[in-house]
Amino acid sequence: MAKRAKKVEGTQPSVKRTYEKKSIEGIGDIVEKITEATGIKQLVGDCVECTQRKFLLNRLFPFKRVTKLMTEQHKQEFILFLEECGNRVLENRVTDITNHVPFLNSLYAEYFGITIDICENCSGIHKAIIKDLNKLFLNS
Repeated sequence: MAKRAKKVEGTQPSVKRTYEKKSIEGIGDIVEKITEATGIKQLVGDCVECTQRKFLLNRLFPFKRVTKLMTEQHKQEFILFLEECGNRVLENRVTDITNHVPFLNSLYAEYFGITIDICENCSGIHKAIIKDLNKLFLNS
């Protein structure tokens, strides 16, 4: 992310504020920006429900769409994941996928343009990610 300096108007022209520019991936990011600007996020803080809502809204109303099919290397890696534990998730069986979360998140970011912070308690998000990646895999 690029850092930019913004000059603050006032009596001290040399005072600068830096901020990081983050790309907006979908409606979920817009809602997050609004809650930050209105002070709601500071009152509530970060919570699992907020993370899930942001992901769900970005997933349902993304600003980016899938633009490419899954590569052969990613297909092979995804097959190994499905064989190890992914199929259990798709069958709604309880499965620990903690070790695979970074892999799933990176694939999802590459093909769907939506990033998600690693969240150990967000099983619903990762189940949705696995379902979306499986659909992409089957259609590639």
